[in-house]
Amino acid sequence: MLQDLTVVNYRSLKEFKIDRLSQVNLIVGDNNSGKTSFLEALYLFLNKAQPILLFYLLELRGNITLLTENKKFYQIKNLFFESNDKQELFLNIFSVRGKDMSIKICIETLDTKEISLTPESWSLLGIPELQLSIFVDKKQIAKIPVFENGLLENPLEINLNFLNHLFSTSKYQFITTNKFSFNKLSMMWDKIALTSKEDKIIRALKILNSDIERLNFTNNSSDRSGIFFKIHNRENPIPIGNLGEGIHRILALAMKLVMVENGALLVDEIDIGLHYAAQTEMWKFVLEIAKQLNIQVFATTHSWDCICAFQEALAESEDSSIGQLFRLSRKDDTIKPVIYNADDLEIAVRQSIEVRCCLKDVNHRNPNPNNY
Repeated sequence: MLQDLTVVNYRSLKEFKIDRLSQVNLIVGDNNSGKTSFLEALYLFLNKAQPILLFYLLELRGNITLLTENKKFYQIKNLFFESNDKQELFLNIFSVRGKDMSIKICIETLDTKEISLTPESWSLLGIPELQLSIFVDKKQIAKIPVFENGLLENPLEINLNFLNHLFSTSKYQFITTNKFSFNKLSMMWDKIALTSKEDKIIRALKILNSDIERLNFTNNSSDRSGIFFKIHNRENPIPIGNLGEGIHRILALAMKLVMVENGALLVDEIDIGLHYAAQTEMWKFVLEIAKQLNIQVFATTHSWDCICAFQEALAESEDSSIGQLFRLSRKDDTIKPVIYNADDLEIAVRQSIEVRCCLKDVNHRNPNPNNY
């Protein structure tokens, strides 16, 4: 499992370093403190900076420009910390313990005339003079032409079938705040149905509705109406839309979790759609499955209820060392992690110390202030 990570010049993270990662990590912080940037950097790192995922992350953030109706370009400079008008930019993501690997992505002077761009692109933007280079452990894996204004075409022409295949097979998955489509959920279910992992999915769903007995996917792939549940003492199946948004979120979370055995799951705002009363049981499920299937989990939240639920689940776990919380603290351009192990977190929650923002009164309220 990943034990440390350093991120340099990725979006809001100028130079971020965390030396101690746990198996289950809850990440908190103010808006614009770098939580999502950290997850994105981690996702690129774990998947060895596959170029198609780079374009996927740019699209998620809306870093795209439509110059014509059918011509889409990506603004690559938004990927770098305060790029401004600089031409040569770089970012690094690396680990030195447990998973000794390094990623480097940079914009530099174009060094080849072999550019796979159409004349139509040239007439729109001129001729590219720069290139996006991606290195994994100092070996260059991609080289993509970039125009002076930072725009680039996607030479891979993002293939949705390939992306869906990647999302359902990679050991390193990222759940964003966007809802999963019927097709993605259905593809995942095909790999889970009739296996021992199916029971785990039903158990997760029972967190929100204890009467759920089974679920099924129909051939209707137009929307989520093709997902149905068998409810205890109900003759007819119930469509997922009748059970609230929380069911959709916990279904996606549970399915992704059981699919990344011996890998990692990243979840942005893990508590979306979940009532606070269900969050402790959700965290118990995550801790248990992570332990059983050897999964490392990284999740963000803005919610104090979610923090309290995480602490309660850790306290009731057989091994509370399985999880930790770290708060991203910003001062000017510097973002640093403040780590809370299970004992620290219990003190903070019991004394209502706000771990989502600066702890001005920690020293006289916490018996072991060096932990903060």
